[in-house]
Amino acid sequence: MTDSYRMISDRLRDYFGIDEALISEDRTFKDLEVDSITLVELLVILEEDTGLQLSQDATALSTDLTLQQASHFLDQARKSPTAAAGTK
Repeated sequence: MTDSYRMISDRLRDYFGIDEALISEDRTFKDLEVDSITLVELLVILEEDTGLQLSQDATALSTDLTLQQASHFLDQARKSPTAAAGTK
């Protein structure tokens, strides 16, 4: 389990009230009843928490992604020098 996965699962639990027992790497956001609006809210929360500018890649996230795929997206953003705060 990566730090990014933990961050995403913690936010789903803490901000959106999703039962921790339902959260697993192979579940999609759709499985967890996270709609596209909630997904955008999650993206904003992750931006605030990490200082990264993720919204430019918002189309990379969809309700069909698994949490593992979403954590990979966040891992890649954290490694990318263009994802640094204030950088485009």
